[in-house]
Amino acid sequence: MLYQTLISQVLLHKALLEFNEKEKALSVIQRKLANFDIITSQADLRKLTNEFTGCSVLKYLNETKNSLLLLWREFFVRIYQHLKLTQPIRFTKI
Repeated sequence: MLYQTLISQVLLHKALLEFNEKEKALSVIQRKLANFDIITSQADLRKLTNEFTGCSVLKYLNETKNSLLLLWREFFVRIYQHLKLTQPIRFTKI
């Protein structure tokens, strides 16, 4: 179980880095023990979410073929639910 979690985190981190290579919108992607800190500007956040109507990060992860990354979809659903907040939010693994 721990091994699967570690692999999932590594694959998610890789997917986030690949997403950022394309979009150049995530200023910081930092892997923590059980979560990720992602920092971006308000302008990039508006672009990534199409003015808070969707989430291109979620779309990218959903389109990714790797099934382990799909386990982390719920993690980003939580981020999307809190996008309109101005203060950083810390998430733990679901």
